[in-house]
Amino acid sequence: ACDATRQGRVGWGSERMASMPPVFSLPDVHGDASQALAALRLANLTDGRGRWHAPARTVLVQTGDLIDRGDDTQTVFALMQQLERDAAAAGSRVVRLLGNHELMNLLGDLRYVSSADTASYGGTHARQAAFAQDGSVGQWLMKANICAIVGKTVFVHAGLHPKYAALGCDGINSRAAAELKLAVPTSAKGRGDPTAAHMLNSEDGPLWYRGLVYKPEAEACAELSHSLSLLKVMAAA
Repeated sequence: ACDATRQGRVGWGSERMASMPPVFSLPDVHGDASQALAALRLANLTDGRGRWHAPARTVLVQTGDLIDRGDDTQTVFALMQQLERDAAAAGSRVVRLLGNHELMNLLGDLRYVSSADTASYGGTHARQAAFAQDGSVGQWLMKANICAIVGKTVFVHAGLHPKYAALGCDGINSRAAAELKLAVPTSAKGRGDPTAAHMLNSEDGPLWYRGLVYKPEAEACAELSHSLSLLKVMAAA
């Protein structure tokens, strides 16, 4: 762990910590409904039927990549949609972010989609129609953000380069929404413009950036500290 994130927590008094809501993060599900349910039960967020039963004010952040590789895409989507409704009714919330695999599917890159997933939609054409920006899946996916701040922690799918941290979460989300509007096909217009998703497709963008993993620790920690300071937060997840 970088010193910047550890030092950020010094001075968090017990009263402040006690006032913070419980926050859980669920990363890459990749079309595996049974493992998603197991993780939610392990965190005591849901009951044995997958229904929300966490205390009020609980926050679940799903950091993207619900899909690809596994076969249970529709089941996973239905689970997340139910959790969003149930959590809100219980005074809690589900924060949903896009991952690079949602982006790939929205832009028509289907190389990681299983044959069983495709068949569950009734074939490739029907699946692509569902993922159009005015399709049943596309509309829901495009309501997700790219960046979220909960308490003093920032969440993105991959990593946050300082040049994008400088935009702030609101700026990142606004730019992403504009890029998706141009890049994702509609049902009436069978092709979008993937080149319009410059930030979202960039190797140093928040859906793909791996620099904090591959850079030397001192360099990575300095970069992380800079991003955290730009966002006025204390940790990244």
